[in-house]
Amino acid sequence: MLEHSLKTETTPEDKSKNSGAHPQEKSIQEAKSSKELDSYALFLDYFNIDKDSFYEFGVENTIFSPLDYAKNQWSQTKERLLNNQKLSIRGYGRQGKNTDLFLDLYRHLFNNEKITEDPSNNTAAKKNIQSATGYRVNNNVYNFQCSHIFGCTKNPLLFEAVWNICLVPKMFDPLTGHETKGPWPKEYQDFFIQTACLRYKDFIEDYNEFLVEHNVLERIEQYVSNIKKQYDERVISKFSSDARSEWAPIEISRFG
Repeated sequence: MLEHSLKTETTPEDKSKNSGAHPQEKSIQEAKSSKELDSYALFLDYFNIDKDSFYEFGVENTIFSPLDYAKNQWSQTKERLLNNQKLSIRGYGRQGKNTDLFLDLYRHLFNNEKITEDPSNNTAAKKNIQSATGYRVNNNVYNFQCSHIFGCTKNPLLFEAVWNICLVPKMFDPLTGHETKGPWPKEYQDFFIQTACLRYKDFIEDYNEFLVEHNVLERIEQYVSNIKKQYDERVISKFSSDARSEWAPIEISRFG
């Protein structure tokens, strides 16, 4: 059991002892006396690690796909989408109850009837990054999390493309998602995404060109317009927004 902030009465003798505390201890005590506490800040302060080095460690120890492998796999993934071959996406809605909206969208956009809901929401991603890197989580690499760099997991191209998948050290995974709050996740995500944009610039540009070539966003709007009378207004409004988000261009310039 973790115990937080046990308050005891401080005696003059205790104060005398504390006055000779190690500078590191004083720093931690000052951090804890702040009105706002952040466990990451406390951790770095305790071990005397500066924030930039911490961020650099996280990115440098993230496992990315080799570029040559990613290039070949990307071409194959696009071909599978356009030639009615099997791909997967994550479930959509609570317990995947609205996944059919996306599956039907892809029948409309790409004439692909073989896109399915991933059985675990990450099976295909784990398999693909293992093929790319040789690392299998909890087999020959431990305490790493399989993660999608740019999200878009209801988009079959970006759900399966290894340039959008990586293995993140678990101590950093909360900083890349929604689990953490405050300035730390934004700072780390900006640094992380900037690194990924530089690494995968050619892939991102090709993906953005694919969107234009296939007129994806306009055709999504057409599809939504055709089906909107079949669904509750709130469901279709959210789906329209989510579908456009899943297929939005990746803006490299935002991360300079």
